[in-house]
Amino acid sequence: MPASIAAVLLLTIARSGIAGGGDGDGPRVLSVSPARDGEYVVCDVATDGLPGERATRSMAGGLPAMVEIVLELLGDEGRPLVRRDVHYRLAFDLWEEFYRIDGNGGEWRMNDREGIEEFLHRLEDLPVAPLSALAPSGRYRIGVRLVCHPIAPVEKMRIGEWVAGEGSGTSRDPDEREVSLGLGSVIRFFFGGARSEDPPGGEGFSPWFTPEELAHASH
Repeated sequence: MPASIAAVLLLTIARSGIAGGGDGDGPRVLSVSPARDGEYVVCDVATDGLPGERATRSMAGGLPAMVEIVLELLGDEGRPLVRRDVHYRLAFDLWEEFYRIDGNGGEWRMNDREGIEEFLHRLEDLPVAPLSALAPSGRYRIGVRLVCHPIAPVEKMRIGEWVAGEGSGTSRDPDEREVSLGLGSVIRFFFGGARSEDPPGGEGFSPWFTPEELAHASH
C-alpha cells in the first residue's frame, strides 16, 4: 500500500469519528417469528438500533460494517441442536453515493441511511435448520443473537495485516513505515487490539413451536 493511499486511509478513519459516541446498549431483538419455507425452517427477526451510529460513521468514511446474526434451533430445556451464522455486509459507495447490503444470498442497494435502517428493522427468511432435523413430536424454539461490527472483521484484518507488514514481500521506505506506525496507532485506539471485546449485542427467542405448527413463510 503506497504511503499516499495509507495517509488518505488514516485521515478517513480519523475524520469519521468512529471512536466517539457509542451506540448505547447496542441493537435489540424485538421478536422472532418461525416459519417453514419448503423443507427448511426459517425465521423473521424484528430489530431495533441497527446499524447504529458507529457503523454509520464507518460507512460514511468508506469502511464497510457488518451485522452478524447467530441463529440456533433449541430443543427441550434450551439445548442447542443446530447453529447457523448469517452475515450482512454494509457499505457506502463514496463515488456513486449509494448504500449496499450483501448477505443471505442477496444484494440490495439503498439511496440513504433510512433505507438501510428499514431493511435491518425486519430481517426476513433467515435460514435456521432443515425440517428433517425436527422430530414430529418435538418442541422447539429459535434463539437469535445480533452483533453489529462498526468495521467488518475481514476489513479490520486486512488493514491490520498491512500495518504489521505481512504479505508485502518488499521492504518499506521510511515514509511508508512512518505512515504505517501512525495508522496502526489510530486503529488500535479506535477499534482495540485482537483481544478487544465484542461489540454490544442483542438477544431474543421465538415462542415454542412444534413442526406442524409452523406456518408457511410469506414472500
